[in-house]
Amino acid sequence: MVISEHPKDRSSIDHKELSVHCPYDCNMPVGVTLISIPDHNRVRRHGLTEVGAVYMCNGCKKPIYIRYSNALSSGNDVHAQDAFQVQRVRPVLKTGNVKSKNVKRDIEEALDCYSVEAWNGFASLCRRTIQSICDDHDVKGKAKVEKQVQTFTDNYDLDDEMKELLKEITLTGHDGAHPHLPAVSKERAEKLFAFMQEIVRQVYDLPSMLGASKKLRVDAVKEKAETKNQPVAA
Repeated sequence: MVISEHPKDRSSIDHKELSVHCPYDCNMPVGVTLISIPDHNRVRRHGLTEVGAVYMCNGCKKPIYIRYSNALSSGNDVHAQDAFQVQRVRPVLKTGNVKSKNVKRDIEEALDCYSVEAWNGFASLCRRTIQSICDDHDVKGKAKVEKQVQTFTDNYDLDDEMKELLKEITLTGHDGAHPHLPAVSKERAEKLFAFMQEIVRQVYDLPSMLGASKKLRVDAVKEKAETKNQPVAA
C-alpha cells in the first residue's frame, strides 16, 4: 500500500515523493525511485484520466507499479494524484519447517486471500489449513472439524492455550465459510493471522529446533569422547 504521497494534490508525477510497503522480500515500508512515467503526448491523445508509473524499491531494487487517478497532460509533463499500489502486500508466514505439501498449499492460498483483503476466504482457508495440519499428524478428517481438532489436541497433549487458539481459528473459519454467520472483518483477520503464526511455530518450528538442539548435543558428546580417547602426543 502507498504509505505517503507528497504532494497529495494533483501535481507532476515526476516530482512526487512516495513511500510504499514493498510487496517483495523486504515486506516493509520503503522509499522508491521513479523509473518510468506515462508519455504526456499519449495521455493527451487518448484523453486518459488514469495512468500508471513504475517505481523501483530502494531496498530490493524490484519494480513496484503505481496507478494514479485524475491525470492530466500538462505541457511536457503528466499531473495526477491519489497514488494507488497495484500489487498487494502479501504477509509473511514462514513455512520452512513444514514438510507437508498440502499444509504449505493451504497456507499459501490463505495468504493470497489476505493480500487482496478477502477476509472470509482467508478465514475459511485457515480452517482448512488446520484440517491439513491434523491430517499431517495422522488425525484424519472423518468427522466434523471440531472433532478432528479435539482428537489432534488429545493425541498430542497440547496445552490449554493451543487448544483455545485452534478453537478460535476453527470458529472464525466457520464464520468465513457460511453467509448466515458474522462476516470476518479486517481486525478479526489480523488476529487470525497472528494465531496461525503461533500454530505453525508450535507445531512445526519448535519440534524442529528441539530436534536440531538434541542432535547438536549428541554430536558434541561424541566429539568429546573421541577427543578423550585420542593418544597423547609424545
